[in-house]
Amino acid sequence: PPPPSDTRREGDTQAAGAVAATDATAEGDVNGSGSGGGSSSSSRFVRSGQEHDGGGGEGRAVPANVVRLEPCGAGKCKHGIDPLAPPVTRTWWVKSFSVTGSLDQLRARRAIFNGGCEDNVRHDVWKYLLGMHAFSSTYGERVAERKAHTARYATLKSAWDCLDAKRALPISDDGFAAMRLIIQKDVVRTDRALDFYRGDDNAHLTVMHDVLLTYSAVYNSALGYQQGMSDILSPILVVMKGVESDAFWAFAGAMDLVGYGFERDQAGMHLQLSHMRNLIRTLDPAFYTYLCDINALNLFFCFRWFFLHFKREFAMADVMRLWESVWAQYGTPFFHLFVGLAIIEGHRKRLIDAVHDADELFEYMNGLALKLDARHTLRRAQEMLCATLRHPDLPGEVRCMLLM
Repeated sequence: PPPPSDTRREGDTQAAGAVAATDATAEGDVNGSGSGGGSSSSSRFVRSGQEHDGGGGEGRAVPANVVRLEPCGAGKCKHGIDPLAPPVTRTWWVKSFSVTGSLDQLRARRAIFNGGCEDNVRHDVWKYLLGMHAFSSTYGERVAERKAHTARYATLKSAWDCLDAKRALPISDDGFAAMRLIIQKDVVRTDRALDFYRGDDNAHLTVMHDVLLTYSAVYNSALGYQQGMSDILSPILVVMKGVESDAFWAFAGAMDLVGYGFERDQAGMHLQLSHMRNLIRTLDPAFYTYLCDINALNLFFCFRWFFLHFKREFAMADVMRLWESVWAQYGTPFFHLFVGLAIIEGHRKRLIDAVHDADELFEYMNGLALKLDARHTLRRAQEMLCATLRHPDLPGEVRCMLLM
């Protein structure tokens, strides 16, 4: 079906450019010599502690490492992975702080991973998941961090938003003008059906524009702006209630986690697809054989999922719920791959029986957008992660994904 009028298809466009490159990687996987055994730290777009703009690190806290788990034994998951767990409530969240204001990181990440968050506490929780505050920070440290965030963002934004037009930018004036024009066009086409962004004079659109321009022209000019970034920012801006500085630092943290899709050489995306092939080959050999038979090992149909982190596949509320389980990084920084596996599982029989061509597979999977049961998909993804932890003989390239 055609996309809504207020959305774009850049995920599909970028996927087309990646097919040729991923074909070679897929052939390596078939022969057991693919890149799946690489370090799992490569999945992070920005390495821990790196500041794009060369600043001294005062902008935001360094994201904590993922929570490492040991393999599960038989029976109930010993790590407390519970797809039926309730969401984190504001009462639970407030009571979880110590006297000094720190949080038990393992306990907090597990609770968020299992049940997500209620709407009235998501604004606070995401600041931890996206590195604005460390779980070990105290009340006093967070007060100082909030002031630093605001001041630092004002400094970054002033590099382009100046009255005398004497900009201190790491890119040319022509490059800046072209970038700004693309951002302006994308902003007015992003999630406009939502009440939060509806209306021609909506102030949130200005905030989205300014955050994207500051990030792309100043904070991470080496990457610049690419279509799709507005899709990542949109839910974050909603959760941050339109507060510009908070939205900027949360977006910067999200890009640390999911920005691999925007790398120009697509190395990060190729790694995601290679890991996905390894998971399918290990957990569902029959479907892996099916992909081989129809010449679809490049996983073209998965590209948009991982590029936009399922933003086009689910409604906004479901995307928020899914993202916080992924960002909890409970046991693996690759939980989004298990979400993909769960989607495949729900349609594998029909695919194997009736879809016999890679192009048909792509069209079928794209046609599932906004038709998937988000709650069931997330529950099955969590169950699959638990089952994988129990697997008696995981190959090394899968063990490294789980950080076991």
